[in-house]
Amino acid sequence: MQEHVSKDRRLERGPERLSGRSRSRLGRLIGVVVAAALAAALPRVALAGELEGFERPAGLEERIEFWKQIFAVYSDAHVVIHDREHLGRIYSILDFSREAQRMSSDQLRRYMRQAETREIERIRGLLIGLHRDPSPARLTVEEMRIRSLLIDDPHPDRYRRAADAKRLRAQRGIRDRFLEGVRISARYMPRMEEIFRDEGVPVGLTRLPLIESSFNTFAYSKVGAAGMWQFVPGTGKLYLKITGAVDERLDPFVATRAAARFLRENYERLGTWPLAITAYNHGPAGMARAVRSVGTRDIVTIIDRYQSPTFGFASKNFYAEFLAALEIHRNYRNYFGDIDLHPEWVVDEIPLRHYVAMASVEKCVGNAGPDLRDLNPAVRPAAYRGRSWLPPGYAVRLPGGSAPAFQSCYDTLPSSAKRTSHPVMVRYHTVRRGETLSRIAARYGVGVSTLRRTNNLRSANHIRIGQRLKIPTSAPVSTSVARSSSRPPSTSVTRSPSRSAAPVATTHWVRSGETLGRIAGRYGVSIASLRQANNLRSANHIWVGQRLKIPGSGAAVASRKSSAASTSVHRVRSGETLGGIAGQYGVSVTSLRRSNNLSSANHIIVGQKLTVPSSGASARSTATVTHKVRSGETLASIARRYGQSVDSIRRANGLRNANQIQAGQRLRIPGG
Repeated sequence: MQEHVSKDRRLERGPERLSGRSRSRLGRLIGVVVAAALAAALPRVALAGELEGFERPAGLEERIEFWKQIFAVYSDAHVVIHDREHLGRIYSILDFSREAQRMSSDQLRRYMRQAETREIERIRGLLIGLHRDPSPARLTVEEMRIRSLLIDDPHPDRYRRAADAKRLRAQRGIRDRFLEGVRISARYMPRMEEIFRDEGVPVGLTRLPLIESSFNTFAYSKVGAAGMWQFVPGTGKLYLKITGAVDERLDPFVATRAAARFLRENYERLGTWPLAITAYNHGPAGMARAVRSVGTRDIVTIIDRYQSPTFGFASKNFYAEFLAALEIHRNYRNYFGDIDLHPEWVVDEIPLRHYVAMASVEKCVGNAGPDLRDLNPAVRPAAYRGRSWLPPGYAVRLPGGSAPAFQSCYDTLPSSAKRTSHPVMVRYHTVRRGETLSRIAARYGVGVSTLRRTNNLRSANHIRIGQRLKIPTSAPVSTSVARSSSRPPSTSVTRSPSRSAAPVATTHWVRSGETLGRIAGRYGVSIASLRQANNLRSANHIWVGQRLKIPGSGAAVASRKSSAASTSVHRVRSGETLGGIAGQYGVSVTSLRRSNNLSSANHIIVGQKLTVPSSGASARSTATVTHKVRSGETLASIARRYGQSVDSIRRANGLRNANQIQAGQRLRIPGG
């Protein structure tokens, strides 16, 4: 689990407004809330024995109440400035709701980070001032409030210690994400609880994914943890299959059984549920060391006294977060009111008896019911691309009621489509300029070591331009498999069985760095329609791993990209940019500007009609534009402006990485 904390001229002026018009600006941006008032904002619900034996020590109450506020009160537009050790000492709340309505997610993230830093320094200054002279006669109202937060601390240097840089911390709210997790959990919860009962583990532990992944089955962390239970590869391989075709960490039910067994083993080793649950974050060996070091199994004493570089804020708060999440989930109506829960999954499961290509499975399922990617999140992109076959024993999850028809189709598959051993064949790849062995391996879904062995390479660096490499793959790539390989792994497409030209219903899984504007441009829809289709309050309310519905767009996008020459006029919609429009039609931003006599890429308005040149003419254009970097610009923002990729601009200018630009620098923009 990870901690929940997480550029244009308006952004550059943001910090200046914050400091230059200090009191008026801070009055709007910072809502200073007394800790007692914050706690009163949440209902206090007696669980009436529903804690299932989980201890709730008095020494953790302050932490539990803090996390209840983060989970159920503060949205991702709020940042809480608090004391790292005494979570009830909340110094101020930063409210970025207004900024969220007018800034992109990248701008908002940067702006929030700057404001957090300034606010922490401001609080530090107040605490240091109190350390020098805490006499009430000279204190301001805010200083008196901060003084009251530390009134029970008997240490003579309490203000100076509280001002330490390691003690002041910013925590972003996650109410929206937590609420979505509660909704999604209803889809899996009945069967998850059945699995935990079967494994002899308290069913309340099925709420742990609320703080691990918000029940996102496709969640990935920076350290390689995957699925709703966030197993890292090392722990996952102890309980689950992780192969080129299937990663069971992503399967909601198989991973749930693995989590139940892991938690049960933690309990058997450590002796208490607080320690077993904390070990889910810190590791059972780490918690065993903590018990030996402190000489007790009491979780509060361990949190207060155990010193280890790896036993940080996340580990110390993991059990309190779990208790807060359990209480909120058990009584979600008291916190969120009546909400629409996802319906329980109604699915059939068919264990495979052979190695089978995903194309064969798709053929036998047809187009009825939910998309197979949603039902089978454990199936990896390599299997959809035909580079790896599903293994015997894998239980294919099908729309409810479709098992008989699937079984009948499966039985009639030819022997060439059902193998007793994994089929292997070789394709070839010609090395191009700038490619590395790791990039080639990632493209084909194989390991670097496999490529080295297959091609007798002494090291991963011994490749050259023009060299032909053997790529071990799984099976001949049929027409249907080839079509699926062109699809990005984060997008699910359901085809109509009757009309090949029918509109395509598309699902997009948000990836790191994506914005709603970029996603809208990719599929040729407006930001407003995306927000409406997904009930988003603003364009910034998306997160990595979130599933977005793309309203009736896929076929239209494909049509425009394949026959852009026949499309001559585009009417600008709300939220569109020239770069996004250029991307829709496969033309450059410069050619759009020239065709419409635009002085810059920003001079378009809603309702304006743009003449779109043919993609062929655009492709033949090889003119190079020079761009002078302005303060606050990034390579990504420049690439978006001109409808180019970051890599193409890097290559054109000989940049080793995307951070090697500075104000005043002139960049060559290829293909303008």
